[in-house]
Amino acid sequence: MPKSARELELIIMRLKSQIEAKNEQIEKTNQYIQEATDQTQKIIVRFRAFCAKILENELAYSRITTRELETMPLEELLARAEVMHRQGQIKSREIYETMKRKLMDKNTVITGLTDQVTQLKVMLDNAADIFSGNENEPDPDTDRTAAYLLDTDASVDDVRPAISEAEDLEEGEKVFDVTKSLTIETKNISQSKTVPKADTSYQVVDIGALKSAMTPVMWLYVQVVGDTGFTEYAEIRGEIIKRSQKKPSDSTVYNAHNSLLSSGLITAQKILCGNRWFLGVELTQTGTQIYAEQFGKAPVESEMRRLIREHDNVNHGYAIKDVARILEDSGKYKSVSARRRANTIALGENRRCIPDIVCCGDGVIDYFEVDCGNHLQSDFNDKCNKLKSITKNLHFIAPTRDDMMDKLKPQIEKWISACGGPYALAQSGITVYLTSIHDFSAGKWAYIYNMEGEEPVCLIRFRRKSGTPAGKE
Repeated sequence: MPKSARELELIIMRLKSQIEAKNEQIEKTNQYIQEATDQTQKIIVRFRAFCAKILENELAYSRITTRELETMPLEELLARAEVMHRQGQIKSREIYETMKRKLMDKNTVITGLTDQVTQLKVMLDNAADIFSGNENEPDPDTDRTAAYLLDTDASVDDVRPAISEAEDLEEGEKVFDVTKSLTIETKNISQSKTVPKADTSYQVVDIGALKSAMTPVMWLYVQVVGDTGFTEYAEIRGEIIKRSQKKPSDSTVYNAHNSLLSSGLITAQKILCGNRWFLGVELTQTGTQIYAEQFGKAPVESEMRRLIREHDNVNHGYAIKDVARILEDSGKYKSVSARRRANTIALGENRRCIPDIVCCGDGVIDYFEVDCGNHLQSDFNDKCNKLKSITKNLHFIAPTRDDMMDKLKPQIEKWISACGGPYALAQSGITVYLTSIHDFSAGKWAYIYNMEGEEPVCLIRFRRKSGTPAGKE
């Protein structure tokens, strides 16, 4: 059925309304497109400007033109800018590392100069001892017989002194090998313990009977131990012979030693120290009582107790004593001190440096460390840092070659690395010397770290127990 005119008019009006709505949407879309185009263009302009900033060097060296920057596709421009940015980062990092290295070098130089200043200050503080023409009075603790120093691979029997069979014997004596008896005895002697065993039986000590059984040599033996504090049997024997008008034989002294040991007036223990062993002798409580009653005074502190008190343990203490003897016998120094109190050097800020041995000569002062290599690395580093603040030459002496190679040498090299390597220590003028007591007694340093390279200079050749060479000429 045909539509009426009114219906057609309504349809036309509805279509016109839809067309107008569509036109409004198209206008808004066009406006959005225009705004987006403008924004995109601005971004492109800024992007090209940013890339141009990155590519400034390229422009400066005419590797690219402004026209190319304006017309180059964005993807290509971005790739080229990324390459230049990475190159710039690498160059900046190189500049940073160079500046950092220069600052570290400057700091190393400053540290080196600081060490040199403190070294000079210590030298000035000790100038009176170094340059004085007056000889220091000898330390009574250094009056002794010479120590027997053994090669690492040598046995005690190879170097043990023998008794002369031509000695004049006292009545009732017989000749026997003292050193052989000492060897047998020391295998059965152990250090006395403070706490007795549960099955220990106690006896009343008859002081009068002990005194009545004492011979003149036994009394002199007790007197020497109480007067001097000597603990090494060889030193005690030498002092007894020195004090006696009628010189007793070694056999007589050893018989007295055995009698005192059996009577419980002394104790003896075998002490292994570096490359030697010896008998360490001390008065017991009963021996101390008899000495005090007989001579009217208390015995002096034994050398063994003093060394333990000053150096923590007996082996370290006697190793220091042996090195001090070698230094004294060298005749190079006017004074050699192994006493902690005398060797203490104040560094400021409540810090102290206490070298094991301090030697003063004509215009020189040297410091020596006798080290077993048993310190924690941090403690060893701290000790070395203190030493390098007072001296340019660090002398380390190990009790044995094994201690030197297996313990002390690695610790020294770790300290050098922790300081920044040989170059850093060269700024302080540091040289490190390392050897064993055996080689030191022969006047040899095994290794010298002169800070000219990573490896030390090796001055001796020796074989480890495994049979492999451990050094070279």
